Amino acid sequence: VLAIKNFADQEAALTKVRSSIEATGQAAGFTADELLKVAEGLQKVTTFGDDQILNDVTRTLLTFTNITGDAFLRAQKIVLDYSASTGKDLNSSALAIGKALNSPAQGLAGLSKAGIQFTIQQKKLIDSLVGSGKAAEAQEIIFAQLEQRFNGTAEALAKVGAGPLLVLKNSISDLLENFGGI
Repeated sequence: VLAIKNFADQEAALTKVRSSIEATGQAAGFTADELLKVAEGLQKVTTFGDDQILNDVTRTLLTFTNITGDAFLRAQKIVLDYSASTGKDLNSSALAIGKALNSPAQGLAGLSKAGIQFTIQQKKLIDSLVGSGKAAEAQEIIFAQLEQRFNGTAEALAKVGAGPLLVLKNSISDLLENFGGI
């Protein structure tokens, strides 16, 4: 019964991701299967399960159509690091980071409320870049600030304390998903 539930949860997560991809005209530039592989890869090195990543991170970030390609992949990882570092839930973390990356000039206020500070020079540069149509460069400044503070936290926590047990638990859940699919 648990195997069937795990399989059903995985299928539900993928269905939601497919729906989000379709609704946004595949703005992020990935298929559901590609994003599943990314989530599975992140699951192997963090304490977060792939279903949780798909439901709370991937699906949330897909709603922000200005986060595409490599920036989308990078955003998923930094959401996990931010959440692992701050203890905030994945969905809230994805919303905060997604808003900032999707609309860099306006999104900084939300990150500032979350304790991520930008200098006056950084804010001016972001405004200037966005104003001149260089949103990707503005996103880079946000990534640099987030990565400076949080990069690698999710992977580090997977290696200490109960982290290895959670990674193992997620692997066993995947095995059960496979059985449930049969």
